[in-house]
Amino acid sequence: MLSLDNAYYIPNLQVIGHVCKTNIPSNTALRGCGVPQGFFFIDVCINHIAHVLGKSSLEVSVALQFLKNSPVSGCKLFRL
Repeated sequence: MLSLDNAYYIPNLQVIGHVCKTNIPSNTALRGCGVPQGFFFIDVCINHIAHVLGKSSLEVSVALQFLKNSPVSGCKLFRL
C-alpha cells in the first residue's frame, strides 16, 4: 500500500487495506510484498487515463511524476 502510487504524484489517491488471515500457506518467498502488484495496478490506471484522454501513456506518466519540489505529505524526496 505504501508504494501503490509508484513514482506518480496523485493527490486524490486514497488506499484502504484489509488484513486477512487464511488457512492457506503463501508458498512464496514474499520478496515483493505486493509492491510489483501495486506498480502494475497504477501503470494500468495510467494507461487507462491516457486512452480516455487520447494521449500516449508516456505523456500522462511524465505529467504525473514526482518533481523535485513536489508537495508530498509526510515524506521527503532526496536526490541521490
